Amino acid sequence: LYYKMINIFKSQNKYVEKFNNNFTECENTNDCTSFLSTAKHVRIPPGVTRIQPYAFQSNSSLESVVIPDSVESIGLGAFKWCISLKSVVIGNGVKSIEDDAFHGCSSLTSIVIPAGVTRILKETFRDCTRLESVVIGDNVQSIGVGAFQNCGLTSVIIPDSVTKIWEKAFYN
Repeated sequence: LYYKMINIFKSQNKYVEKFNNNFTECENTNDCTSFLSTAKHVRIPPGVTRIQPYAFQSNSSLESVVIPDSVESIGLGAFKWCISLKSVVIGNGVKSIEDDAFHGCSSLTSIVIPAGVTRILKETFRDCTRLESVVIGDNVQSIGVGAFQNCGLTSVIIPDSVTKIWEKAFYN
């Protein structure tokens, strides 16, 4: 079984992506902005604190991503329309998952929102049509408009900390 894998490492205070001897630098030591569209499996390196808006948007090859505890924020539309994305491990350091972060990830089947997250924003998981299971972290207080709209949910664990569920959060 052959996997295309991106290796990201620190070199001269920049994160560098190596894939088949091609190199792409991230903007700076804390932000990764975009990656090759052929990557199937990505492990964000420890030390990265933010995944920039639209960093992986429409990467139809991406199947799995591991986000380390050092990441605090997943940007707007960061994984939007990654239609092959099946597995996401979100580190416990994540505090913010912005609007549309996983919108349209139609192969995603389950997700665990870490305890550090306090809000699930607008359309974060909208149109994740195969998403069946969601575990929401103990500190989430609100679930945004259309956050899980058009998902195939069969199991959702909502903690007592949730005090506001916006319209169409679980529509369809």
